[in-house]
Amino acid sequence: MASPRYMDFLVKLAIVNARVNGGRAIDHMQSYTPLLRDRLMTKYIADNLKRLPDSEFLLNRVMSAVDDPWALKTLQELYLAQHAGEEFLDVELENEKGERIHISSFKGKVLVLDFWITGCRACVGLFQSTLKPLQEQFKKGGNVEFISISADQNREMWLKSLHTGKYTDENAQNLRIPTKDNPLLSKYKIQSYPSLLLIDENGKLLKSTGIPTEKEGLSNVIKESMDN
Repeated sequence: MASPRYMDFLVKLAIVNARVNGGRAIDHMQSYTPLLRDRLMTKYIADNLKRLPDSEFLLNRVMSAVDDPWALKTLQELYLAQHAGEEFLDVELENEKGERIHISSFKGKVLVLDFWITGCRACVGLFQSTLKPLQEQFKKGGNVEFISISADQNREMWLKSLHTGKYTDENAQNLRIPTKDNPLLSKYKIQSYPSLLLIDENGKLLKSTGIPTEKEGLSNVIKESMDN
């Protein structure tokens, strides 16, 4: 991989070429190898995000084009950071009884959203080592709600997984994304599992990146959220 200094030079060169020859800076990065192209486009977006008038359009365009895992993760974090403080998307989810539940019905509490899918070993590990003990910790006197959200499209598979106790338990609000066209996953760029999101007491996205997955770290973040 190219050195940071050389990467800076190539990004600046693309910006100059765009000014002289027209088009976007990212259009002038397409002749490089796929990995270098992805890293250059990501660096350009990261360095110039606040200065770009159509930053979200470009961010989405580059996110859909890159293949490099590091580049995609970096861009997803930038995207989510842009939406911190916004009203959380009030989508309709489904509970075990088949009832439709809105995220807004939990307003007034700090929400810890855990996105998982059946067969995900990391999802089991996160719940067993971190979320399960924290649910017990905050159950008494904590204005916190843990919401387990499954992306399983097969309802029967989801119900079976619930009853194993591996992914979640009765101390959480157990919900499922009921339809493929539900915008929740695409809105918040949830493309891998497990994924965590925090929502404040006013129903606004509080934190979507850099959320600790170990017990002590996540506990501290939740406490800080309750104090704000």
